[in-house]
Amino acid sequence: MAEENRKSRIQNKQTEPVRIIVASDIHYLSERLNDGGEAFQKMMAEGDGKYTEGCQMIMEAFVQNVCEEKPDAVLICGDLTFNGELLSLQDMASFCRRMKEACGKVFVICGNHDIAYGMAAAYRKNQVSAAANISAAEFMSLMAPYGYDDAFSRDAFSGSYAAVLRDDLWLLVLDANTTEQPGTIRPETLAWAAAVLKQAEEAAVRVISMSHQNVLKQNEMMYQGFVMNNHEEVEALLKKYHVFLNLSGHCHLQHVSVSGELSDICTESLTIWPIACGYLLVDPARATFTYESRSLNILQKESRRRFDETMRRMIMPALTGNGVPEEKQPAMIRFASEVSARFFAGRNINKEFYRSSPIWRDWHDWCGGTFWYFYLKLILES
Repeated sequence: MAEENRKSRIQNKQTEPVRIIVASDIHYLSERLNDGGEAFQKMMAEGDGKYTEGCQMIMEAFVQNVCEEKPDAVLICGDLTFNGELLSLQDMASFCRRMKEACGKVFVICGNHDIAYGMAAAYRKNQVSAAANISAAEFMSLMAPYGYDDAFSRDAFSGSYAAVLRDDLWLLVLDANTTEQPGTIRPETLAWAAAVLKQAEEAAVRVISMSHQNVLKQNEMMYQGFVMNNHEEVEALLKKYHVFLNLSGHCHLQHVSVSGELSDICTESLTIWPIACGYLLVDPARATFTYESRSLNILQKESRRRFDETMRRMIMPALTGNGVPEEKQPAMIRFASEVSARFFAGRNINKEFYRSSPIWRDWHDWCGGTFWYFYLKLILES
């Protein structure tokens, strides 16, 4: 009865949905740290599929998109920088300033790559040199206008905060990237979050949350290191106070996981094909939402080529190690890359079509005991 009364009080407040644009895992690398030379190209060739050389163009397109759409808020779910470079964060602050001027509200959270990350580097010609990384204090200072200054409550033990999206909808930002307990929402932070959620309950206000790491598993094979270490505890807290939506990133996968009344939308990396962000409509009165991933429609061929090249590099050891004939290898690689690309982009996969392919039979016959076979099987048979 108490929850029904609370819903009735919420429904009397607003009727229009809250419009939000969501991005994650931008991994922006400042042009001041990269001349596109041999050292950078080598690093890209050994990377995880990000089209980092296009990050300036991607951010310009993203900012332009925000300026045209003028959403109620922009949310960035962490890993703003490539590897925690201070110059990269300074550039990101400039992009955030322009977006805030356009729509009024920008909220960010740090990712595991953003603070005190030991791999911050500059890439010039054939040399890699250390670059100044970001302290927690520098992150909070540079990002102060993009969440922290607008917060009505801040946690003393992490970069977590709570802010008003609208008078009937609050945002609870949960930071699991402290140096003391990386990957974990600390007990003190959980207590702080519970107090904020109780305050929202008493005020008949809905709450959505944002984190970098996932609260719910997005993939049964690849979740360790991507979900929070204490994700069950965080999930229980959010459910207790009827938080119906969490926004996350980290695993570079476009996916929605659901557990009871809680959904966790993982937004893909903005610098991996298809260069996409999320368009979110939240209805606090009904505790519902709609979400659509939309490509910025730039660098499609280049970013897809990078994705395919990365898949080929990662898959080849499984093929050669299992004696797959050379004439079969190209088709098996294309098959795996196409399935994986569609999966990571959150796009529809015609599972029956792929399962009936003779190339899938080749994967079964030649590589049936490998990680890549079980990865593809999970996608195609789940």
